[in-house]
Amino acid sequence: RLYCYPIGTTEVGMSLPSGVVTSSKVSLSLPDGMTYRIHRNGEELSGVNPASITDAGSYVVSFGGDVTDTLTFTIVGDYTNLTQYRLPAGFTADTVTVNAQTVRAAAGVIDMTEEGKYNIKYSCPRTGLSYTLQTTVDHTAPVLKLEAVQDGYAKGPVDISDLESGIAVSVFHNGEQMTYEKELTKSGAYKIILQDKA
Repeated sequence: RLYCYPIGTTEVGMSLPSGVVTSSKVSLSLPDGMTYRIHRNGEELSGVNPASITDAGSYVVSFGGDVTDTLTFTIVGDYTNLTQYRLPAGFTADTVTVNAQTVRAAAGVIDMTEEGKYNIKYSCPRTGLSYTLQTTVDHTAPVLKLEAVQDGYAKGPVDISDLESGIAVSVFHNGEQMTYEKELTKSGAYKIILQDKA
């Protein structure tokens, strides 16, 4: 029960179709000795087991030699910031709901610009297989007030204690990562990265 894709002179199997967006594990079945590279969110991974890929992210699998074919898939968690889902080739949308309200899906493309809880059911008429994607779309990035900062500069301490619950923060001082402090007092250049579940 694999989706098989011709790659060069051989064939690669996937547990889900190339182009899929899923919250499930993706397994690749590769011929012995085949050269491949796996990128997640644009960065090459090393030591990843192709038979069990579970971490959230956007993946591209490429192959060695003169082969230009690639396989792609995206793994999402309970939250995502995707703006659209272009269904895998051969699949059609059966039902799409946003916050329990049915919405129309254009041919093969599901608009995900509206924030809310999505329930997407889609199927492949040729194989009779169907899948469901459930996730919450959140496009609103977390913010800090940074009231002491004007035009990128502060003349005194900067309060960063207004961090929302569930937000991961990384603080860099002059390019070096530092432990989180509620108030930044040292002079220098700061970069603050906020990440929510999406």
